[in-house]
Amino acid sequence: VSRSELERRKLGKLKSIHTDLKNLKSTLMREMSNDRDEMVRMKAEIEAVQNEVIADLHQVMDLMSSLII
Repeated sequence: VSRSELERRKLGKLKSIHTDLKNLKSTLMREMSNDRDEMVRMKAEIEAVQNEVIADLHQVMDLMSSLII
């Protein structure tokens, strides 16, 4: 096998690796974007539950206050 053939093979492998890296980068960027979207949704859900709990606690406090009086 000639030196030029070895160089061509190396170049082919490098091109293949470069393509694979581009695909991996694209996939990772998509996944990161999806993860960010999911985190925003989860944060909104947590805030909604937190608001419900606070409202429930206020109701309990009001009920306790009315029982004390």
